[in-house]
Amino acid sequence: MRELMYVVAAMLLVVGFSGHATAQERPQITVVGHGTVTAKPDILRIMIGVVAHADQASEAVREMSDDLSQVLAVMSDEGLPPADIQTSSLRLSERYSNNREYDEPPKVIGFTAQSNVTVIVRDLDRAGGILDRLVSEGANQISGLQFDVEDKAPLLEQARIAAVADAISKTALYADAANVKPGAIISISEASGGGGFERGQVMAMAEARSVPIAAGTLDVTAQITVVTAIE
Repeated sequence: MRELMYVVAAMLLVVGFSGHATAQERPQITVVGHGTVTAKPDILRIMIGVVAHADQASEAVREMSDDLSQVLAVMSDEGLPPADIQTSSLRLSERYSNNREYDEPPKVIGFTAQSNVTVIVRDLDRAGGILDRLVSEGANQISGLQFDVEDKAPLLEQARIAAVADAISKTALYADAANVKPGAIISISEASGGGGFERGQVMAMAEARSVPIAAGTLDVTAQITVVTAIE
């Protein structure tokens, strides 16, 4: 009886390995489809900073705070809501003299206070004028401008549909070239990521006294892998 159980177990192992090998060796076509949807950005993130230097730490912080208060007042005057204004960093650091002998320790000659703020501008036609006012009222550092689409979900959905259609079209092309017939789709998977990147220049500020800014366009992309059986 025990010998019979061993024989049955061995047969089940053989069948299991055979089924696995068959599934792995099934002829199939694997392609990657790409989909892209282009859109104009509808928001602009401006990363600005206020930097102040002084002999004493308290003096540097006070000067920086005074300038920052003026910058924030401009944002309020321009009608930018508090929810679109965020302080991203606040830093106080020592400044050292570069004129010293090799064996001398660094000498503190002053302090630097810095605050960075990120503000979202939703009316892009006013972005240049707002940036010009911010700089005039105390913002002495600009670390970046980032155009974006606030709601990319509908665009990403369109890009995914286009990516699947591209993958199916490639599958049909490869099958025809190889003189085989495509069967059922085995799997569909999406690559991680997907988003937008700036491309081109389609808009600039109209006012000559404003900082000229080009918004460009954004491409929202999707990448889909489709595995199809060969009949």
